Amino acid sequence: MKKKWRFVSNGNGEEIGFNDPGIEIFSANSIPSMVREVLQNSIDQRVDPSQPVYVEFEIFEVRSDKIPGMKDLKDSFKKCIKAASGDPAAEAFFNQALEKAEHPVKVLRISDFNTTGLVGAETGEKGTPWHSLVKARGSSNKNMVESGGSFGIGKAAPIACSYFHTIFYASKVESITSYIGVSRLMSFEDKDAFGKTFITSGTGFYSSSEKLNAILHPFVLSNFRREKNGTDIYILALEDIENIEDTICFAVLKNFFISIKERRLSIRVGKRIIDENTIAADIYGLEDNVKKNTELKVYYDLLRYAGRVEDWLRIPLNAEEYGRKYDIDDEECELLLVKGEELNRRILMTRKTGMTLFSQGNISGSISFSGILRITGENMNRIFKAMEMPAHDAWEPGRCKVNKKFYKNAYDDLRCYLRNKVQEVFGHAAGDMESAYDMDEFFGDYAEEDISEVELTKRKPKATLRRNKISRKKKEVPIQIVEDPAGDPFVEKPIKNPKKPSDKMPIEGKRKEYHFRAVEKVLRATDMMHGVYELSFCMPTKKKSVLLEFKGIAEKCAYKIPLQSIKVDGLSESHIEVRGYQVFLKGLKKGSNVFIRFKTGLVGPMMLGVDYYEA
Repeated sequence: MKKKWRFVSNGNGEEIGFNDPGIEIFSANSIPSMVREVLQNSIDQRVDPSQPVYVEFEIFEVRSDKIPGMKDLKDSFKKCIKAASGDPAAEAFFNQALEKAEHPVKVLRISDFNTTGLVGAETGEKGTPWHSLVKARGSSNKNMVESGGSFGIGKAAPIACSYFHTIFYASKVESITSYIGVSRLMSFEDKDAFGKTFITSGTGFYSSSEKLNAILHPFVLSNFRREKNGTDIYILALEDIENIEDTICFAVLKNFFISIKERRLSIRVGKRIIDENTIAADIYGLEDNVKKNTELKVYYDLLRYAGRVEDWLRIPLNAEEYGRKYDIDDEECELLLVKGEELNRRILMTRKTGMTLFSQGNISGSISFSGILRITGENMNRIFKAMEMPAHDAWEPGRCKVNKKFYKNAYDDLRCYLRNKVQEVFGHAAGDMESAYDMDEFFGDYAEEDISEVELTKRKPKATLRRNKISRKKKEVPIQIVEDPAGDPFVEKPIKNPKKPSDKMPIEGKRKEYHFRAVEKVLRATDMMHGVYELSFCMPTKKKSVLLEFKGIAEKCAYKIPLQSIKVDGLSESHIEVRGYQVFLKGLKKGSNVFIRFKTGLVGPMMLGVDYYEA
């Protein structure tokens, strides 16, 4: 039969308006939402667990007459305008669609690899992945606990990014290649082959079959040709936003930094690659002094250093503290925590897939910290997946129609566990007022908005919030150590009127005898991925001993860098003493050039600093 757009009858039933609820969920933040949903689906279809899923995003333009069925689609737009009479928003949308169809059309191709592809395209049978994606609405075949989605609603996210509300799916599963178009418009009046008038259901399929099955041929709209199993999505008339590739990249970093760091996912956006080798540079390279960037950098530091560096905590679940009564076992989740200045007082929630969900607030109004909760166990994943909203941005026990009280208690108890654990490991910072009767739970949101004090007046029942903004002064930017193929060093120059570094770094052993001095140093990464660096400086004066402290500098706090080995040119081992992150040197002469090779216990890109003390 002829390939064409086919809008089926609604059978004299419900008429569908322009404001499709599935599309509306994602329309306000369409590009980031699309990235979340598409990448989550790809991860769920991973084939070889030893290799990451690889996903390409490519934007190109195509003449509208090269798009399959474009003439029929434009006719459908015109019929929608007629049906939308009296709905200004719908009329404007379809008039815009007609106008854009007269010019080259911007298309986004999203292709995944190391995935199953759309199994079932050749039969279209109910329950197959192809049927669930293309034809089912509000349902999904994803029953495994570790999957990211299960609502069948996320498939609307790519459609929300299209000025035509139209996409094509293409796939390869072994020898079966297929494609089909899906257009979600609105109900309109149409005629069948015999001229009989009917009202459509609002959804059309580009197909050669009355059963609306896939076309079993390769899909060609650009130079791309699929040779391996996987799925392609073509979003027609892609939404126009400024710096769209940067928007896609940030959505990838924000939502999937855990998956990428742990080699579950790698991405190409245009010519830019984001994978386990580049992600540190991608995140640390984000613009400073932007709140969302700052928070992402802290979360990434937590992922890298928690449990490996002192004061960056990794706390596995003890089911006696939380979970036993919900059949949650030990270590079904782990809590990563760090305390520092001006942190967001939130815990980033994640489940087994590694996609980030949302930041849980109302933890503490008096402790400046950040955290990540990683739910990895099967039972705990099942419980919290059941509470997850379709946009994956909240847990709502109320959406569970069976055993609602069970889910509410599980969530309430989890939040209580998180508050107690933060209080247990950090306590109150010096000078903070103690909370009365756990009032942090109620006033936590004000603390997160930089309100430094909450005052209860004696008059009852009124309570007054005194909002004192915290002063935030710009701090010195630390040197970022990066690979330098040209061999040009980055120079650490002393600041004017240097002050002794913060006493928040513990003073240990001989450290009390030493005094800080600002010294110009040259720090070079010779093999960053293996933690190998070189340090050189000129001795400014004659001293009996020099102390060097090696520190990593995160977005809002410092941490100690343990040294695995060190060699100082011209000094014997008897003149070198290493104490974790501290190195004591003796026998250095005034004016001598000191050259040090060292290896750290941490690898990959990092912000590295070396403080100089003398005695």
